[in-house]
Amino acid sequence: MKILYFGTYSIGPGYPRNCVIIKGLRAAGARVEECHVPLWRDPKDKNRLVSKFPTFLFSLPSLTLAWIRLTFRFLRMNRDYDVMIVGYTGHLDIFLARLLNGRRPLVFDAFLSLREALVEDRGLFRAGGLWDRVLKWLDRRPALLADRVLLDTDEHIIYYARSAYLSRSKFIRVFVGVDEDTFTPRKDPPLEPPMLLYFGTYLRLHGVDTIIRAAKLLEDKNVVIELIGNGPEYLKVRRLADELGLRNVRFETKWLDSYSIADRVGVASICLGIFGAGEKARRVIPCKVFPALAMAKPLITGETPAATEVLRHGDNAYLVPLNNPQALARAIRVLLDDNQLATNIGLGGAKTFQERFTPAAIGRELMAELEKIVVEKRK
Repeated sequence: MKILYFGTYSIGPGYPRNCVIIKGLRAAGARVEECHVPLWRDPKDKNRLVSKFPTFLFSLPSLTLAWIRLTFRFLRMNRDYDVMIVGYTGHLDIFLARLLNGRRPLVFDAFLSLREALVEDRGLFRAGGLWDRVLKWLDRRPALLADRVLLDTDEHIIYYARSAYLSRSKFIRVFVGVDEDTFTPRKDPPLEPPMLLYFGTYLRLHGVDTIIRAAKLLEDKNVVIELIGNGPEYLKVRRLADELGLRNVRFETKWLDSYSIADRVGVASICLGIFGAGEKARRVIPCKVFPALAMAKPLITGETPAATEVLRHGDNAYLVPLNNPQALARAIRVLLDDNQLATNIGLGGAKTFQERFTPAAIGRELMAELEKIVVEKRK
């Protein structure tokens, strides 16, 4: 099967989604060609614009230029492919893709709902307002243009299908994963005192304030919690840490590449997932989970419907109630005091990763679905 991967999609540090899918499909035997023109050369540019949406509209001239370049690149290519996949983020690219692709199968990797991300998660717009309606349209219309839509969990599919008034059969679950060439088990000695690691973009669903409050309950423990990243909740979290007078928390706001993140995961005693109270936290398995699993590190994260699609408490993760600092602090104590349990959870996570979350595993499952679409389209 020949696949054309199309769009202005994001790649590089912090955006494993497209790289994992492309590598996975190639590992599954597909010939994948890319028709790609980057819109965001620096992830920080994207974060700044999206966080101040609708100033995002100022990027439209760049998007128009990117589409012109994409069109010329597409027209110069050998277009004997079987399926076109519009990479994440492609809620706008799908319109150009539909025009160029003709009647061949078209797959759209939505990965997330724009409305959910910008209204429910980031709280940038009022529910029911003008931009809320625009974002609903930008969720529904691209999905209608595609033959199938990719999302990361079954829970996300249920939400998206309901909110966009679409059949669940329209969607395919494709886990996020990470590249095991970068994130692989190591024998680095853990730091002393033990270091617990969070890295991410400080979204509300991450519940970093829960981590901070748990840190207060662990002041009697000889442990350091390292927080890497920046984002919407960072200043709020930093103020909370100052108010609590914490000395067992360390902040690093510099954007780190994948190799640097792997170095920090390698020396961490425990990796932390998400603990936020919002509905979105219940629907996603965040990117930060997969490096911990890949590197056989004990993972603590919120017990949610999405997480329990693949994670089992005490087997490949330690699951705790959301928005509960006391439960998180207890979980940390348990794993710090029980080395065998921590090791077993790490090994269980690595086993699950090899079975479900490597690019090859993800590519095999997606290839099987793409073959069905091709057959269906030919009927």
